[in-house]
Amino acid sequence: MSQIKHQIENEVDENQTKIDAALVVVLMCAYLFSTNEQVIYILIYDLLVRIYMTPFLSPIYIISLILVNLIEFKKRVADTRAKEFALHVGLTMLLVALFTELVFQSSVALLLFVSFTVWKIFEALKDICFACRFYEMLARNKIEVESL
Repeated sequence: MSQIKHQIENEVDENQTKIDAALVVVLMCAYLFSTNEQVIYILIYDLLVRIYMTPFLSPIYIISLILVNLIEFKKRVADTRAKEFALHVGLTMLLVALFTELVFQSSVALLLFVSFTVWKIFEALKDICFACRFYEMLARNKIEVESL
């Protein structure tokens, strides 16, 4: 029984992550066109609570969960560890980009924000998660990520 429970906890629905990515793209485009830093703070909050607390405090997670249940996609599962690694990479990129923006390195911040947005567009449209692929490459080479 515990093995089944553990197996279910280590799976995530790919459809929900695609909707997550699409919502992040919408927010990132809103930031890139308005340069309103509050959008970045919302994204950072969302990732922080999803990683370190519970995903049920994350507005993007809740909206994507509702949309997946409304649309009733056929469930496609993926490994949670790769997606968790991707969340950490995204959070790090956003924090570094925000820091560079706050220290008046706007061109570096813009490059990071745009690259993050492009990565999320690929995830939303083509189901390509670059950080997940990087995690899988590390796993294939017997490199284990112990703690994030």
